[in-house]
Formats: sequence, structure tokens, C-alpha cells
Amino acid sequence: MQNNQSSQYDNNDVADSRDYKVYVNKIVYQGFVIITVCDEELLGKEIETPNGKITINEPFYGGSKMSLNEALRLIRDASNVNLLGRRIVEAAIREGLISEDAVINLSGIPHAIILSY
Repeated sequence: MQNNQSSQYDNNDVADSRDYKVYVNKIVYQGFVIITVCDEELLGKEIETPNGKITINEPFYGGSKMSLNEALRLIRDASNVNLLGRRIVEAAIREGLISEDAVINLSGIPHAIILSY
């Protein structure tokens, strides 16, 4: 996504933090492969959404802890991806994997889903 307009996701301190860790999980459900990624500090937290409380839990978001670069490589090859957290969402926007328009906020936490078939 190339443009000259400022974005709420332009914080270079966060976006360029390639040493930052995220949790990545691969889930196979009814023949579909879903990659879930969340910023490391979010795992285990509970957040409010319009539909009630959600726990960012180990069975869905847990898995392997890895760098943003490693996670981005997996995301590029996946057809179903669930992203939660400022750092992973910023990185995906910066890499052109998602558009800023695809991002919603859950209690102030950026969230995006990638579906490609």
C-alpha cells in the first residue's frame, strides 16, 4: 500500500522492530489451514468486543514464538490469516499484505483477517 498520507499505523519505532516477537499458530479445521498471529504481550489477555469478551488464548493464538520477519514469511504463503496486535498488523500493512481499510479495532487493538482463495 503506497501513499503519501499519514496513517495511524506509521509509528516507525513499532513497525521497524523486526526483533519483536509474535505468537504464530497453525490450525487445521475442516480441511482449511488458518494461521493466527498475535503480538506477544496480548496472549492470555481478555478484551471487550461489541459481541462480548474474548480471551486471546493459547489454543487459538498460542503456538510458536517467532520474529516478525518469520511470521511475515508464513503469512505470505497462507490463504487464511488472523492478525491481532499493533505490531503484526503494522508490519502486514507495511509489507502490502493487507490494506489499512481491512483493519478493525477490538478495544483499541488492531485486528485483520486475510482470506485468499
